[in-house]
Amino acid sequence: MAYTSVKEIRMADTNLHEIKCVAGLINYKYCALMFRLNEPRDALNQLKNHMRLYKPVVGPDSLLFEHYAWLAAQYAAFADLFNEAIGQVRFIDIDYNIRGSHGSGRGLVVRAATTLV
Repeated sequence: MAYTSVKEIRMADTNLHEIKCVAGLINYKYCALMFRLNEPRDALNQLKNHMRLYKPVVGPDSLLFEHYAWLAAQYAAFADLFNEAIGQVRFIDIDYNIRGSHGSGRGLVVRAATTLV
C-alpha cells in the first residue's frame, strides 16, 4: 500500500511537511473509499491510526504553526467526508402499534436508516 511506503521514508526537518502532506492525501483517499464502501468504522480507524502516527511528528519550533495547520486540515477533511457520507443516508419513520394485554394500543415510532443508491 502507498501509505506504508510513505511511513518508511526517513523523516528530517527538511522533508517532514511534504511527507505529512502526502500521507494526508493518501489517508483522505483511503477514508473516502471506506465511506463509499459503507465501512465508516474502517474510515474512523484509519484516521485514528493516521493521527497516532503523524500527530507527534511536529518538527522545528519555528514551524509549529505549520504542524497545527496540518492537523486542522486532517480533521476538517475527515469531517467533510463524514458529512458527505451521512448526506447519503435517508431516515424513514416506521410506526408500530403495540397492543397491551387489555387491547389498548400504544404507538411507537422507530427511525430506520437506509442508504441511497
